[in-house]
Amino acid sequence: MGKRLGGISTIDQQVVRIVRSRYERTIQRKVGELTLATLLNAHLPKHRIFHYYIHFAYLGYRMEGVEVASRKLFSKRAANLSPNEACLVAALFARPVPKSVVLKVDSNLRSYSPEELFEIAKVSGSEKWAEKTKARYEYALKNYARIPNSLFIK
Repeated sequence: MGKRLGGISTIDQQVVRIVRSRYERTIQRKVGELTLATLLNAHLPKHRIFHYYIHFAYLGYRMEGVEVASRKLFSKRAANLSPNEACLVAALFARPVPKSVVLKVDSNLRSYSPEELFEIAKVSGSEKWAEKTKARYEYALKNYARIPNSLFIK
C-alpha cells in the first residue's frame, strides 16, 4: 500500500503530455490526454507519433530525446550508437538519468560506457537508479537481435 500507480499511458498519451507540458496526476488530465491522443491517432500515422516521442521524451536531467541523450552520454549521434549504448538509451525511457549522474558526466566532458555510467550513479548516490536501469538495459541487450530493422534510424 502507498505505492503510486505509473506507467499506464500509451505512447500517444505521452506525446500529448509532452506537447501540453502537463504532468499533474489527476483524472481530468488523464481524460484530456486520452481524448487528445484519440484525435492525434486520427490525424497522424503511428510512425510519426513514435518519431516525435523518441525525439522529445524526457530521458534525464536536461536531456530530451535520443539525440540529446546520445550526444551527452556517448558523444555521438543516436544513429551511430553501438548496440550496448542504444540499449542503455532505450532503458532511459522508463528510468531517466538522475541529475547527480548528468552533472558528473557534464563535468568530465567525455564519452562513457553504460557500465561506467552505472558506476558513476552508484558513487553519486543513485544506487537504486543504477540497479533498476541496469536490469532494463540487460533485458534490452538480450532482446536486441529481435528488433525489426524497420525501427532502426537511418
